[in-house]
Amino acid sequence: MRFAFLFALFFLLALSAGCGGRSAVYREPPHHPEFVEGAKFSENPAKFKGKEVQFVARVVDIDGAAMQAEMHEGGPRLLVEGKGVSAAEPRPSRGDYVRLYGKVAEDDRAGYVAVIDSYKVTVPRWSELMRTSRSLRSDDGHVEVQILSAVAARNSLEVKEGNISLMPESAATRLSDIAFIGMTLKIRGEIDDDGEGDFDYLERSGQRMRSGFTLDLDGDGTATFKTEALSVPMEYKEALKAVGASGDGSVALPEGKTYRLRYR
Repeated sequence: MRFAFLFALFFLLALSAGCGGRSAVYREPPHHPEFVEGAKFSENPAKFKGKEVQFVARVVDIDGAAMQAEMHEGGPRLLVEGKGVSAAEPRPSRGDYVRLYGKVAEDDRAGYVAVIDSYKVTVPRWSELMRTSRSLRSDDGHVEVQILSAVAARNSLEVKEGNISLMPESAATRLSDIAFIGMTLKIRGEIDDDGEGDFDYLERSGQRMRSGFTLDLDGDGTATFKTEALSVPMEYKEALKAVGASGDGSVALPEGKTYRLRYR
């Protein structure tokens, strides 16, 4: 009888401990946010009420667990609240571009186009570049990259249009001295949220050339540029001879050539 009593007591203690363990563990519910382009969201935010969304916005002000943001400079404002703001790492600053994950509130709030209850807020590494002139140049003046048009994609910055200006190292002068009389090509590509960029060189017609380059943002106002072999298009060969480029001018950049670029 005594053995049965002790066994029953042990069983109850084990059961209560198990239940207590389960109740103490909080599991974040699965999230399935819908990626929305900023322009589409600002056109009709009411369409997304009650839905989980993911998009990029620009920080206007931040205070604790609340943040004001806008879809574009001077555009309608959002109120972003919740643990996503308070737990964001790195901490966003005014002017940063942030990727927001959260649920659009059903209720309206005066002065805001929408209210977001965020569960996650991140600062893409390309935010710093987009806050500047969107231009990078090497210290020696041989390479400059300019972003002219870009949109935030699901997990990257899609560069729709850009330029790269090059002056071969054999030239007698530098880009900064001759206002880009060297060689300017169109570029297109994307930079993921971790700062790794992949680009194509384009012909004047917009067609992709046979080579491209990578542009990895280092997070300190600099980026590492590394190229595939790039041949000089025919229309630039005479111009390069005019500025003193030596050799036959057949190669502008050799395979694997690397430069450190700085945000301007």
